[in-house]
Amino acid sequence: MSLAVLQSDEQIRESRRQMRARRVSQLKHSPAWARALLRRLGFSMQEWADDRKSWDVWKTALFLESALDRSAPVLDLGAWHSEILPVLHCMNFSDLHGMDLNPAVLHGPYSDAIRYRVGDFYRAPYPDEAFAAVTAISAIEHGLDLPRLLAEVSRILRPGGVFIASTDYWPEKIDTTGLSIFSMSWTIFSAAELEHLIASVRELHLEPVGPLAFDATRPTVHYMEREYTFAWFALQKVVRE
Repeated sequence: MSLAVLQSDEQIRESRRQMRARRVSQLKHSPAWARALLRRLGFSMQEWADDRKSWDVWKTALFLESALDRSAPVLDLGAWHSEILPVLHCMNFSDLHGMDLNPAVLHGPYSDAIRYRVGDFYRAPYPDEAFAAVTAISAIEHGLDLPRLLAEVSRILRPGGVFIASTDYWPEKIDTTGLSIFSMSWTIFSAAELEHLIASVRELHLEPVGPLAFDATRPTVHYMEREYTFAWFALQKVVRE
């Protein structure tokens, strides 16, 4: 599946259960860091047990586990308080990189093994075709210039490499005009917007790796008087002669 949508709270709980069973869940190991993660996502400590990002983090980790060798280089964009790199580290991935605008990223978990950098997403300090995978967990909805971002992602991806992202989503458009998170604009992507985005990056040699499923059964997030869920998608860099 190239695009999938979170359908229920049960999927969130099952994802976290599997992460704990594999001993890769980070929430139990770093409570202060986890609390900051929840605050960053807009949830209070009363909502702690929901672990809202479990589904897309675990879906990303399982996809990379099935697609890549453990020595393959992986970059996470928006790595400050993102759980994906620590999870991959615990799954024995050995060439992990994280980048964020926030200097606090340099003190991220497992910084002795994960190479964190402060940098500009649009001018990533990496050579062409440096990575087998680039991830962006709940990042693209926060005020990013997506054409510029995805052009840079294509530049640093190897042929055959994958870009995986998750984002706030609802099939019909939800207006977020005037609302901001982390002092940045906020978008809840609609099905039409994601479909357009995925179609538009073909010229960057980024193509869906499988079928697209845009339907959503019920909201899983209730925040700032908006009800929505999460979408997850994977694009592969395909270079044809």
